[in-house]
Amino acid sequence: MSTTGMKAGKNCALKLGTFNVQGMGKWSIPGVKWDLLDATQFGDQMKQFLFGLGDGGEISFSGKMYSPDPGGQDALRTANLNQSQLTDLFFYQDATSYWALATSAYPSSYLLVTAWKIDADASGLLQSDYTVKVCGGAMQLN
Repeated sequence: MSTTGMKAGKNCALKLGTFNVQGMGKWSIPGVKWDLLDATQFGDQMKQFLFGLGDGGEISFSGKMYSPDPGGQDALRTANLNQSQLTDLFFYQDATSYWALATSAYPSSYLLVTAWKIDADASGLLQSDYTVKVCGGAMQLN
């Protein structure tokens, strides 16, 4: 098996604008999910479907709680508290390639930080988890 084109997770990063979001160690981007509209008619032997609206999904990311991190985790929690729209959250898969909102295809797309939590365990470091909703568009690889 060839390893050409494979990426190592250790080379990933998360940035909010030009700031690294410190402490993160895992992210997941689900991609677009499409509604299916039932187009079945009388007399059909099998169900028929059409694509309806797309949903950009929810991105999750997590890692170590890092504070102070004014351009990163602190800014994400503030965006959640203030219900702010984000357009500049970048999920790097290596030093140059990253996932971001497809603003050229969906110019009015944005991200909402819908949830965050901090977990504490006496036997480890504080953990931090975030959920971000993709609104009005999709993520694309740049």
